[in-house]
Amino acid sequence: VEQRAVYIPEGVAHGFLALEPQSTVMYFCSEGWRPGAEHVIDAFDPKIAIDWPQMALDGTAIEHVMSDRDRDAPSLLDVAAAGRLPQWDACRSHVERLREATPLVDAQWRPAEA
Repeated sequence: VEQRAVYIPEGVAHGFLALEPQSTVMYFCSEGWRPGAEHVIDAFDPKIAIDWPQMALDGTAIEHVMSDRDRDAPSLLDVAAAGRLPQWDACRSHVERLREATPLVDAQWRPAEA
């Protein structure tokens, strides 16, 4: 079993595609779910132009299984026009507030000393 991890900072768009049938994805969040705090953008938006693989590692065709929310997501241009793209400064401020409230890591993201 290979186990790998990817850190995605607050405010950075992310998505994934599992290329093997037994793939498991687990993620942790910096805080509990807040309505309106997450944004979705159509992963297949031509303006984003992600070249999603069509074949799995075993050579079989990939079925892109998505939630209704992700399948119905607006385009990047629609989200931008609605003023709903997150701003980096606001994301960094939010992370700093979380860090101050829960000092598990220091400013360099190392474990905080007890």
